[in-house]
Amino acid sequence: MAEAKAITSVEPLDIERPTKGTRTQIFQISALAIGIFCVALDNNILATAIPTIADHFHSPQDIGWYGSSYLLASCSAVLFFGRIYTLCPAKWVFLCSLFLFDLGSLICALAPSSKALIAGRLIAGVGDGGMFPGSLLIVSQQIPLKRQPSFNGVLACFYTLGNILGPLLGGAITYKLSWRWCFYINLPFGAVTATLVLIAVSSEWPIEWSGSWEPKKQLLAMDPAGTLCLIPVVPCLLLALEWGGQQYTWENPRIIALLSVTGALAMAFVFTQYLQLTGEMLPRTVVRNGAYWGSLGFAFCMCGAMSVSMYYLPLWFQVVKEASQLESGIMNLPMTLGVGLVALIAGHLVSFTGYFLPWMLTGAVLCSICSGLLTTLQIDSGRSQWIGYQAGVGIGIGLGLNLPVSLIPRIVSASERSRAMEMMAFVQLMAGALVLTIAHSVFQSLLVRSLPQTDSMDAPQMVNIGFTNLRDQFPDEKTYAAVLEVYSHTLQRTLYIGFACSLLSIVMGAGISGWTWKKRPSKM
Repeated sequence: MAEAKAITSVEPLDIERPTKGTRTQIFQISALAIGIFCVALDNNILATAIPTIADHFHSPQDIGWYGSSYLLASCSAVLFFGRIYTLCPAKWVFLCSLFLFDLGSLICALAPSSKALIAGRLIAGVGDGGMFPGSLLIVSQQIPLKRQPSFNGVLACFYTLGNILGPLLGGAITYKLSWRWCFYINLPFGAVTATLVLIAVSSEWPIEWSGSWEPKKQLLAMDPAGTLCLIPVVPCLLLALEWGGQQYTWENPRIIALLSVTGALAMAFVFTQYLQLTGEMLPRTVVRNGAYWGSLGFAFCMCGAMSVSMYYLPLWFQVVKEASQLESGIMNLPMTLGVGLVALIAGHLVSFTGYFLPWMLTGAVLCSICSGLLTTLQIDSGRSQWIGYQAGVGIGIGLGLNLPVSLIPRIVSASERSRAMEMMAFVQLMAGALVLTIAHSVFQSLLVRSLPQTDSMDAPQMVNIGFTNLRDQFPDEKTYAAVLEVYSHTLQRTLYIGFACSLLSIVMGAGISGWTWKKRPSKM
């Protein structure tokens, strides 16, 4: 099998770095967990604060950029930082990323205008793009292989915790203090993370480092041609999907230009990698590793399924069940808690049993079944239904979400690990951005097409009034019932995207060989 051949290039698992003390490992995972928690918190804390911010700056036209600017910068920067991690110690690159994240947060907190806030979000997003792959790489470099699944489970648990608390804290802070404290809160977390990293994380040079600084050689090692081709693909593709069919028609020259540039740059990237004009993004041995590509595909599908469910289920609660933002966050707890707690348990299960694939496939199958059940939710669906379906999705995602990350050190060699981790971080970030953008486009298009027209407003105007307090907007009971049915049906159909992602994760998981850390690679 192709997978078995690829695995033979991995260094023996019994040749490991010296095990550090338990206290040092606790400090290491605490530092990374706090950093990951802070990033996840920043991803979601503005969800409930954005309306207040837009009112403060009188800039409703900039609402979309408060979130998308951060996301675009993060997805684009992860590739650049991935190159840097192959040349410099992960500890110092991570600290530089943390500095950029906190600097962007401080700019946002002190922003005198909407444009300054967007600039701060861009800088913070760049920092996030370095922190996320850096945390994965530090675990793979400094934690014994057998313990890595457990430690990655802890990171996944804290990431989910940040996603849970983000909207709740954002609403509470904005109401009790000021929206600016949604950004100030990152600074003490950043200080604690930096202190623990300085104390506990050792400064190890990557294996690719030759021992001397050779500017030309190091520049080529960063694959500038491939990186410059691939980085612009992210904003061009996401902007085309975000604007197409909503702000502009798909035939609009802007959308055609964005899609054309995306395709041209993607082909140019493949061309540079094939010819290896200035190095390569992934080594040829990794490109030929079927287990690695199966892991990437599995992680992409799981992250996509999680993003759709976590974003659109709270919206279903607010619209269909008339829940407040705080109540919808609480009603979404069965899934979010399931993801965080089971991700932690899954890491320990792998460390104890030694097997990855059974847990990954079990999670994918359970997620697929319950994601399919979520698409059957109706206006009159009871509490037992939406709690049970959510819990099943959360448990399924938790079982499989972070295991592909822990699998990488076992299916690629140590010299290729940093670049393999870089691509994994990029795929996970892109999954949420790309799948959510597609889901948003589908949701908006279906909603505009299905909403009934009234004497006072047409369908686009109905969409612009927002999703909450629909009963106040449509006092006529018959009109309100018709609008509510359309919203419920549209959200139901949007959840099919998460269902499709979870089904595809089964296919991707089946492409991974039944790897276990107990096995030893066969001799070459």
